[in-house]
Parts: sequence; structure tokens; C-alpha cells
Amino acid sequence: MQSPNPRIVVLGGPIPDVLRTQLDGNIDLVPESEVESGTWTGILVHAKIESLAAVRRFRNAGGLTPIYGLSEHPVEVSKRIQWIREGADDLLALDTAAAVLARRIRGPATRAAGGESEVQTGARIDRYLIALQRYLRTRQELLAILGESGRQRFLDCHFLRDQVLRAAGSDLPGVGGSQRRASDREPLQWGVRLLDRAANEATAELQNIGADGIGLALHYPLQPGESVRIDLDGDTMSAIVTAEVRWQRRSARERWEVGAFALGLEITRSPPT
Repeated sequence: MQSPNPRIVVLGGPIPDVLRTQLDGNIDLVPESEVESGTWTGILVHAKIESLAAVRRFRNAGGLTPIYGLSEHPVEVSKRIQWIREGADDLLALDTAAAVLARRIRGPATRAAGGESEVQTGARIDRYLIALQRYLRTRQELLAILGESGRQRFLDCHFLRDQVLRAAGSDLPGVGGSQRRASDREPLQWGVRLLDRAANEATAELQNIGADGIGLALHYPLQPGESVRIDLDGDTMSAIVTAEVRWQRRSARERWEVGAFALGLEITRSPPT
């Protein structure tokens, strides 16, 4: 009798013993030598340079099965973004791969009734860009009425409003993207490109999105007040988001987290009509 567990086929190398043990009873890992016809919940590919071309060909041919790269070493942001841009859903480090796969394949152990169903990140980005474009247009009209110091007055009001809500027991994000959405959903991790940057500074990871704030992770620091242009791709939409850095902090040896205030948006790709 076939196991009721989701099945993930492992390509390009053996199934790591530690991963098999950690997922035992939850997700079945099937070696490449035992691949047979049927429905696969996911594909796990050992992270090699030659694997990227295969991922790209699979996506170009219309393959929809989730694909995850597997690295034996810690994953650099730039490498992760490269895999995502080539069509992979993510590039995972071996020491955390089991937890990530269990969360994404199985989902949370419990979920509030009536909660929003999970959708692909690219589709969420599309929806966000449409809503953000409308919001920024209206917000700009309001800032014009507020006058020369309108932006700062708006930020001050937004900050004080958050303080009131926190005092009332709510935990909502501050301007700058400290949180993207409710804590019961997995963090947003999406590769983006920063325009007007040197090649080695062009990649970043979008972590949080909000009406006024965007959160990024980079391998170099940005300074408060600095302007950035973010090339953001969704599923069927792309846009350039212009933002002003509000804060930055160092979270690891070569990793900085940045909160930026969204100033404007230019749609560069939209679904065909």
C-alpha cells in the first residue's frame, strides 16, 4: 500500500540520512533511482552549478511542481536569489531543510478556521503591487495637501498611531516594514534586484511588505535617507519601487536588514489584456 505521506523525489545525489530521519513519518523522500510515474509533491535537487540549467528547462517546459535546491553548506543570499530567478522555489541549507519542507509541504500544525488559503508568493506580489499603486497615488495627493513637510508629518502621525495601537494590545508594523503580515504566516523571502548598483550589490532579499514600508536583507549596509530603486517581479507583474531608507541594522557578519519608506511605484510588466 502506498504511503499517505507527501512524496518528494531527490535528484542529483543521494538522500542525506539526517534529512530522511528528520522527515520520517511526515514526508517520504524517494531517490532518483526509484522514480516512477505518479504525482510528486515536490522535487529536491542537490545544489550543483549544472542543476540550475535543468531547473530552468523544467520551468520553461511548463513544469509546476515545487522545486527546492539542497546545499550542504549555509546558503548565501545571492545564491538563493540566483536559484529563485532560475525557477526554483527556494535554495535550502541541509541543517534547516527539514523544518522548511515540513512547513511548506505540510503547512502549520493548526490553522485558524476561515484563514486565508496559502497562495504562491509570486501571486501575492502581483496583488500587492496593484494595491500599492492605488494607495501611493492617493497618499501623494494627501501629502500635497499637507504641504512642504507633509511626508514627515505623515510619518510622525503614523508612528504615534502605532504607539496607541500597541498600548491597546495590538502589535502592528511600524513604517519601514518591520513586519509584513500576521505572525501565523511564514516570512516572505523573495529575490529582488536593486537598480543603479554595482553588479556585486545588485541582489537583495525582500522580507517584508506593507502599505508604507518595505523590508530588505542585503550583504552590505544602506544609510538612512538613502534612496533605492527596487526591481520587484511577481508572477504576472513587475514594478520598480522607489523607496527611502529609514533604518538599517546588522543581523550577521555579512548581512544587513533595512526598512525603507515607499515613495513611488512604476509598473513595468502587467498581465496581457
